[in-house]
Amino acid sequence: MRLAKELKVPNVNRMLRSMSGKDLTEWMAYAEIEPFGEDRDDLRMAILGSFLGNVLYQVNTGNEDMPFAPQDLMPQFGKVAEPMNKEDAIAALDAIFTALAVATKPAPIPPPLPQQKNTDGERELEEI
Repeated sequence: MRLAKELKVPNVNRMLRSMSGKDLTEWMAYAEIEPFGEDRDDLRMAILGSFLGNVLYQVNTGNEDMPFAPQDLMPQFGKVAEPMNKEDAIAALDAIFTALAVATKPAPIPPPLPQQKNTDGERELEEI
């Protein structure tokens, strides 16, 4: 199905009848070397997510640990997740909320512009 989707062939049976066993084997080997489709997209997003999570964690904590790995963020379809122990669950939630706090922290308000007197005795803002 995935190969048919990648090749944009709506009829899987017709696609399989039109290719030799050698062709199918070569496509399977190619997919192992150079993954394509949704799995590759998921991996790409997991790499990006782990990078951003680790940067936010390090900026906020000053710690050089990298708690997020791409494989931790890959979707696991059809698998039942193993339950976390209480300490791991608290640590995971703490890391998520810490990263969110850093990401949503408002920028500091800049100080007011200095003022100077003009020759008429009135105050005006310095030109920038």
